[in-house]
Amino acid sequence: FGVLWMFLLPNLKVKYDSSGHLAIISHVTFDSSGKHLMSCDKDFKIRISRFPSMFIIDGFCYGHTKAVTKCCTIQDKYIVSGSCDETIRIWSIPFGKQLSIIKFKPSNDDEKKNENDDDNDDEVDESKGLMVE
Repeated sequence: FGVLWMFLLPNLKVKYDSSGHLAIISHVTFDSSGKHLMSCDKDFKIRISRFPSMFIIDGFCYGHTKAVTKCCTIQDKYIVSGSCDETIRIWSIPFGKQLSIIKFKPSNDDEKKNENDDDNDDEVDESKGLMVE
């Protein structure tokens, strides 16, 4: 695990081979220029590598507290990532500086409903609200 292989189609010859993650890689994406490859892993981070020289790492995005499951780029300036820690984070490319956090938490209405709802202790309200820091 932690190894990226890129194959050339249609003959499936290995074109690029890179290791470096010490965890299971959950998602990989490129910026639109193809200059940077972003890879997310189950160890809470995003790695920003140059492409095709993936051994050159421009930065890491640290801040998630659970597995990073998805990332995408916007205008080759930003990475948007989602995680099991119930946050979406925005980072800068290429150095991985965290710019913003969007937290998902129960809204105040849902909390009041749960406090007043003593009859249905077995039911769980899974609706979520947004809070931007």
